[in-house]
Amino acid sequence: MKVAHLSTQDRNRGAAIAAWRLHLGLLHLGVVSRMRVRLKYSDSDAVDVFVPPANWRFRLPRLWRRFWMQQQARSLPRDRPFSDDRSEHGGSELDGLEHYDVVNLHWAAGFVDQPALFEQLPAHVPIVVTMHDMNSFTGGCHYTMGCNRFTDRCGSCPQLNSRNDHDLSRSVWGRKMRSYSQRSNIHFVADSEWLAAEARRSSLLQSRSVSVIHYGLDTNVFRPMAKATARAVLGLPVESSIVVFGADSLQDERKGLHYLIRACGQLKKAPFLLSFGSGHPPKQLQNAGLHLGAIESEHLLAAVYNAADLFVIPSLQEAFGQTALEAMACGIPVVGFNTSGITDIIRHRETGLLCPVADAAALADALAEMLGTPALRQQYGANARRVVEEKFRLQHQAQAYAKLYEQLTSLT
Repeated sequence: MKVAHLSTQDRNRGAAIAAWRLHLGLLHLGVVSRMRVRLKYSDSDAVDVFVPPANWRFRLPRLWRRFWMQQQARSLPRDRPFSDDRSEHGGSELDGLEHYDVVNLHWAAGFVDQPALFEQLPAHVPIVVTMHDMNSFTGGCHYTMGCNRFTDRCGSCPQLNSRNDHDLSRSVWGRKMRSYSQRSNIHFVADSEWLAAEARRSSLLQSRSVSVIHYGLDTNVFRPMAKATARAVLGLPVESSIVVFGADSLQDERKGLHYLIRACGQLKKAPFLLSFGSGHPPKQLQNAGLHLGAIESEHLLAAVYNAADLFVIPSLQEAFGQTALEAMACGIPVVGFNTSGITDIIRHRETGLLCPVADAAALADALAEMLGTPALRQQYGANARRVVEEKFRLQHQAQAYAKLYEQLTSLT
């Protein structure tokens, strides 16, 4: 079995990390797995970097596509990702994919020209689309944040501040509908039950095949270790109550950092806030503890989780919640909002606590209860590790994908 994974990058940011981990899990099973990326951060020989052709025959059309897309991008929101389904490469990034048994499309915005992929790839090669967010069934946004226009045909997109029914989101929606209609051997995979349910009620995927395969982790990397040791490694206060928060971007309002800051401000004794992720931390976060920036090493990240008394994921909408899973694998209880894919991970009053969405006061109450009850943290932390071992190991995810690949190839 030869599988090609298409991703904008490897080992950087949540969706790319998830694709990279799946790739490693498949290799461990003996699957011939390769990644094709635009930006490479690993030193793996099984990851190929696409380099655009340098001759003018390819460069002139690419430069024109880049100019056109830059003009389109002027209307795009700056605080939330919104992606055109095309890329400046126009399909040149797809060369050689016909030699694979399966092509698995991941988060590939700006890299893979999706209309070209669905049109040019030979009909006998199945396509698996791993949905790391909602973009596969919207007109361009990655999270709808309450908008339901994806159940129709998009248009008048609130993220574009548009009142035009025939705006960019309607154009992207139309191209996706045509692309999906061209192929029968395409299968969509959601990483949570919530994401699958949203996909099934969308106008683009309501008649398509959608299944759920949860993310998996290497539980030998993300595992419990002595809290005192983790804090000593990181130079953290030994006796303080430490709460950890992490996100790809601190500036992404969807991640809900402002709710965590408000909740901590309501506590009688504020905890030490340990955070990680790209972007400049707000002053309240800097004053409350320590910001570590982006963390590339999984072993260092595991130490960060193990230094915590509690991990908080205050996201307003999340396809899955990979950071919460990593914390749970380290035996750390988790508090989050009762929303979207987070509910696939956190089991209320078993592995942590779920609060009403966007309720800083309820979040403060949950923090106070957990930080004030060491026995509860220990119980929920042990339960969290057990749940990850039973349900979210990387081996489980890789085996589920390998089985899906076999089923799809047997139909061609």
